[in-house]
Amino acid sequence: MKKNLFSVFLAIVLSFSLTIRAQVLDSTMAVVSSGSINSSASVYTMATLNNTIYLGGSFDYVGPRTGSGVPVDIATGLAKAQFPKVNGTIYTIISDGKGGWFMGGSFKVINAADFAFLVHINPNYSLDKSWNPKVKSPIYTLLLSNNILYVGGSFSSIGDTQRNNIAAIDITSGQITHWNPNADYEVKTILSANNNIIVGGRFTQIGGAQRNFLALLDPVTGLASPWNAFIDQGVSTQTYIK
Repeated sequence: MKKNLFSVFLAIVLSFSLTIRAQVLDSTMAVVSSGSINSSASVYTMATLNNTIYLGGSFDYVGPRTGSGVPVDIATGLAKAQFPKVNGTIYTIISDGKGGWFMGGSFKVINAADFAFLVHINPNYSLDKSWNPKVKSPIYTLLLSNNILYVGGSFSSIGDTQRNNIAAIDITSGQITHWNPNADYEVKTILSANNNIIVGGRFTQIGGAQRNFLALLDPVTGLASPWNAFIDQGVSTQTYIK
């Protein structure tokens, strides 16, 4: 009898476990939060009545879950509800030139775990599931030039291709190009000026040469030019003024 009871109990546990694994996070559910960045929100009790959930706890906001990034209507100030919700930090967003965006950071898309760190957003604010370079580490900066997406961050590969901290992706095919400056440490910022790629970060070797934190790279070969600014600290941002 005890053996039969144990078998029934085990079956119930297994059934419950499998049911839990099948659950999908409802990303439209409202969230609670604290107005202070130094404290967390808590929900201590809940009750339901006539399709309404009543909450009690330590919080000062209940509202839509937007994730870490969201476009805001410039007229109303309201968030666009269709935008993919991400869990993590977004460091950079740039236009794709066609009404959509490329978004990089240290994040995963909620309910689409295969899309992380670098994604493409369609003009209708939906996730472009046909474009996925399969980045596995943080992306800090993006530059789009002549259909090539230059990517900087803290990574050792893009998909199955080895690339250290900087790479170039053909946005049409989604494939990594041959361009490979091979930075020895993080790349924080990339911009284009006078037919060159200017790169800043925390590296000391890039483009086949010693360059401390700032380098001018050939957009075709990826090699460093003779130009050397001799920066003595890391570079996090740049602005090119003509």
